[in-house]
Amino acid sequence: MRLVKIAGAIAVLFVLVLVSGVALHGQTAVGEVNGVVTDAQGAVVADAAVKLTNQATKIASTRATNGSGGFTFVNVQPGSYVLSVEKQGFKKTDVSPFDVGVNQTVSHNIKLQVGAVDQTVQVTAEGTLIEPTTTELGTVISQRTVNDL
Repeated sequence: MRLVKIAGAIAVLFVLVLVSGVALHGQTAVGEVNGVVTDAQGAVVADAAVKLTNQATKIASTRATNGSGGFTFVNVQPGSYVLSVEKQGFKKTDVSPFDVGVNQTVSHNIKLQVGAVDQTVQVTAEGTLIEPTTTELGTVISQRTVNDL
């Protein structure tokens, strides 16, 4: 009789451990930061570099926006963060510090302003040389080309 009570207690304890493990697994100690990057007209900006920096540790993580301008940082430790977004042709944009809590999703939609031109591209083209005294078109054929015929 006593053995049955001990076996029953062990079975109940085993079930409690299994159930509490499942319940604890659902609890996370991290948050998420997401958003969409657009330009001044509201068009999405793909391939923009979005950097999330922890204010306390200065650890930064960078993501590129997807084709829809979206970005997501998962498994973000609770704390105070700053977002910065850069894309060629736009001004760098910083989001003021914000807090991320446990099981919290923080959304920041960011508008980029057109930036100043910081690079100059110079294109030069050279035309073919012409002989101004004749109207013939011609080219020089090497001996090797003739032999290959």
